[in-house]
Amino acid sequence: PRDTSAVTALAGDGHEKVLTKVCAGDTVPKKAPKASGGGRKPFTNGWFAVANPADGRVLSIEQQIEPENNEVVPKSLEKVIDLYPNVDCFIMDRSCRYAPKNKQRQKLRVIKTWAIDKFHGKKHNKKCTCSPYNHKPIMRRLRGVNTSVCEQVWSWFRGYSLTMNTMNS
Repeated sequence: PRDTSAVTALAGDGHEKVLTKVCAGDTVPKKAPKASGGGRKPFTNGWFAVANPADGRVLSIEQQIEPENNEVVPKSLEKVIDLYPNVDCFIMDRSCRYAPKNKQRQKLRVIKTWAIDKFHGKKHNKKCTCSPYNHKPIMRRLRGVNTSVCEQVWSWFRGYSLTMNTMNS
């Protein structure tokens, strides 16, 4: 975005339908997608993206060698957090599992609100600390924010998966 100070929230999500072929000679990930014959397909586990909820732009993207895990999230998020000085909120469908271990990371201390997108938040239990349905301050913070922006980005990319899945890295 032209005005980086206008970005106040980031949203992240992984997607395992748009894949990358493993190059010849590389090892297939332990948790690679399963083939119909029972073995493993020579693919990685898709991509993890961080997007701007205000306009839907993808700001960072990382290849997921293993399925969406706690290593790919900070790698993708820390790549862009310094570029947006007013970011104080991160939205992800599993923030409640990710945030406790990572909110003390040096670069991620600027994030004050760790939230689950509204779509997934309904499915979390009453003890979930990141669900907007359990905490009114989180719901107020997310007012007017497109919390499903990454779901929308991946829905769009999914239309190109047949073309992209035949490409190698």
